[in-house]
Amino acid sequence: MKSRRVPQVTTLESLVDLYRDSPAFHQLSPNWKAYVVHVIDTVILPELGSKKVDAIRRGQLIQLLELTIARGETLANHTKRILTRIFNWAYDREFIENNPAMRLPFPARTVKRDRVLTDDEIASVWQACEDEGTVTHRLFQMVLATAQRPGELKLAKWEDIDGDFLILRKTKNGSTHRAYLGVEGLRIVEKLRGVGHVPRHSREYLFPAVRVDSEVGFLSNYNTAWGRMRRRLGLEDATCYDLRRTAATKVAQQGGSMDVVARILNHTPQNVTSIYQRYGYEKEVVIAVNAWHSRLQQLTSLPAVGG
Repeated sequence: MKSRRVPQVTTLESLVDLYRDSPAFHQLSPNWKAYVVHVIDTVILPELGSKKVDAIRRGQLIQLLELTIARGETLANHTKRILTRIFNWAYDREFIENNPAMRLPFPARTVKRDRVLTDDEIASVWQACEDEGTVTHRLFQMVLATAQRPGELKLAKWEDIDGDFLILRKTKNGSTHRAYLGVEGLRIVEKLRGVGHVPRHSREYLFPAVRVDSEVGFLSNYNTAWGRMRRRLGLEDATCYDLRRTAATKVAQQGGSMDVVARILNHTPQNVTSIYQRYGYEKEVVIAVNAWHSRLQQLTSLPAVGG
């Protein structure tokens, strides 16, 4: 009879420690891995860490998720995903005899966001970022100018600038992405060159950490600054990620095709034809982003290209 390794696991905290040491955890993307650690340490372990893992019941997990909703529906749904992943991993390896997370329901209904900033809101956000002029606010402008993910932009280094393009190496889909900067992206880059008082370990990053005691070299937290700015501007329902959706929408409105928008966003093609279609649409991407930047200049009273 095959021996089981259940004795290695006592509390949920000990199970989580095993998971953190596993290849399954280390294979996660850097951004998601950091988020998983945050959820484990601030949501899961404070409530259930000391519980005997074999005594944890489905109802306790549901109760935890219901309590987490008060801190945010997205956080609650992500907590459900993380709990399911950990318990499935443990059950498959016979660390536990029962899986309380099996068919665990999502605590909050997932609503697909479609928030796109109006022209007036775009202008107010851009001007507020200009007025603040911090690294964080330059990041917001770069998202709006290039339609890239803020979590990917913040990891970019100065060496990743290739002419009019920014090479994003750590992306959601795992593929290196050439993001076209365009005139507004390049203007932001020039403003970032003038950022002073940057810690030595941060100087290689385009969006550096500005705190000397920062544990990482890049800008690690932008949500606080976004929250302050959106409240000041009366944009309570807008997220930083909505800037990316807004930019993509504006590119499409300026004539960019769906294929071009997908290339700009670095979305993985889903249809069969795309397996054989290797054309990168780089020329079309440049035209589409330039058209968006011309419109952005009109909305924000920026000087035109060459002006």
